[in-house]
This record gives sequence, C-alpha cells and structure tokens, in this order.
Amino acid sequence: MVNRWHFSITFLKLSSLLTYCLLFNYHDTMNLQKFLTVFIFAVFAITLAYGRFGVSWQGLFGVFFLGISGRLVYWDFRFYRLPDFWTQLLLWVGLLINWHGEFTSLPSAVMGAVVGYCSFWGIRWVFHAFTHKEGLGLGDCKLLAALGAWLGWQALPLLVLIASLLGLLFSLFWLYGRGKPWQHPVPFGPMLLLAGVWMVFF
Repeated sequence: MVNRWHFSITFLKLSSLLTYCLLFNYHDTMNLQKFLTVFIFAVFAITLAYGRFGVSWQGLFGVFFLGISGRLVYWDFRFYRLPDFWTQLLLWVGLLINWHGEFTSLPSAVMGAVVGYCSFWGIRWVFHAFTHKEGLGLGDCKLLAALGAWLGWQALPLLVLIASLLGLLFSLFWLYGRGKPWQHPVPFGPMLLLAGVWMVFF
C-alpha cells in the first residue's frame, strides 16, 4: 500500500513537471495569468489522463499527449502554423510507445503515420492543382501523421470526420458570429487535436 502510494505521488510529480515543460517556454517571463493557465491545464490534463487510464504509463503518456496538444492548439490559433519540433516529437513518441502496443499495435501505428501524411498531402496537392491555393498546410499533414502514430490507421477516417464537423461548427461561429469574411482562414490543426483527444480518452 505504501509503495503504491509513493508510486502515485511520483507519477503526479512527473506529470506536473511534464505539463509545465510542454506548455511554458524557458525564455518566457512568468506572470499570474500564465501561471494560472498552466496550473489549470495541468490539473485538467492529470485528472483526465489518470481518470481514464489510472496511475500507469498510459496515464503519463496521456498527460504528454494533452500537453503537446495544448501547445499546438495555441500555436495554430495564434500564428497559423504548427512547429515541426512539436509535431515530430508527437509522431516519434507515438511510434515508440506503441512499440509494446500501448494504444495500438506497432504496424498499425507505422501505417497510421504513413497514411495520415500521404492522404492529407494528396488532398493538398489536388486542391492546389485546381485552385492554385493552399487548402491544407504541411503542418496539418505532419500532425495527422503524428495522430495516426498514436491511434493507428484504422482510426483516421473517424478522426478526420470528427475534426471536419468541429471545423464546420467553429467556422460558423467564428466567421458568421463575429462577422468575418468567408475567405478568412480557419486553422484546422486544433480541430484535429480535439478529435484526437476525444478518441484517445473517450
């Protein structure tokens, strides 16, 4: 019982440190707003991950997934870009943890990464060929590859469907509700990440 208690405390400490490192830049200055944002998100991430998976490696990986997702959502909404460092980190960690089948089998994870990237890259190429515009960024292709590495290729159709519905609802709210023109870009990365969180935890 004592060992189990110490094990749980250690995992909570690791989770808190992990969430802090993922969400807070080392060169940023801390203020009350940033501290409260990171603290609230850390509590949410730890509660959701360990509520779903318990005190386990899956729970710790779930905190990692939520931390990376939170950072990428912030970047895509604010700067309309998904940094390669974070999408590649999400991809490689997804492949490594599925070496022993934490969320899906390794062959499914590898195929998920390949199919995820190639499918979005193909859609991007076709859209650009007909319209001479970019409908999807390469960051979205890399992000779908990373989510495929976590969930497996079988989950990708449902993931994209959920993300598309979320994107449609958000576009109606963001563009129509705020009176913005329909040509105004809407980031798709956050929709993919929200769909990914739903499929990992629910």
